[in-house]
This record gives sequence, C-alpha cells and structure tokens, in this order.
Amino acid sequence: MSLDDNLPDPIESASKGFVKALVELSLENISDLVKKFKDRKLAFIQDEETIKIVKE
Repeated sequence: MSLDDNLPDPIESASKGFVKALVELSLENISDLVKKFKDRKLAFIQDEETIKIVKE
C-alpha cells in the first residue's frame, strides 16, 4: 500500500466538479429563461421572413 492510496483520483474529482457546476449553471439558465418568458421579456420568432432577415 502506498501513500497515494488515500488520495482522491484527481481526474474523477475534477470531472465530478465540472459536471456539478455545469448542471447548476444549466438549471439557473433554464430558470431565468422561463421567468423571462413568463414576464413576456422573451419571445420566440416564428415568422420565416424575420428569421431570414436576422440570419443575414
């Protein structure tokens, strides 16, 4: 048994931290988008002509 056996795997630890942060950030962003949509501060464009103009 070496001294390193008691240390956490750095790749596993970093991966877990990254995934946790990504999930938390995603949940916050989704909540913000839903709130903006409910407050009518966010709308989805359905008009094809407007979409074409924006893409140009």
